[in-house]
Amino acid sequence: MILGPNLAHYVKHMNARRSFFKSPALDLTRKADRDALEGSIDCDMSPENLHQDGEASASVVARKRSYFNAVLAELNALSREVSKAAA
Repeated sequence: MILGPNLAHYVKHMNARRSFFKSPALDLTRKADRDALEGSIDCDMSPENLHQDGEASASVVARKRSYFNAVLAELNALSREVSKAAA
C-alpha cells in the first residue's frame, strides 16, 4: 500500500496529534481508521476551519481547500485499492 504525498503528510500530522493523546497510530488497512480520517478531513474542510473564522485570505482558503481535496482523493483511491485487495 503506497500513500500519495498529500495523504502521507496528513496521516503523519494526524498521528503526531494522536500520539499527544496516547492514541494508537492510524492503520489505513482498517476501514474504521479510514472512516475516522475522512471525518477529520471533513472537519478540516468546514467553512469555519477553512476560513479561520474569517481571518484567512482567499488565497490561503483556496490552497487549503485544494490540499484537503487532494488528501480526500488519495484516501478514496486507497480505500478502493484496499477493498480490491480484500476481495
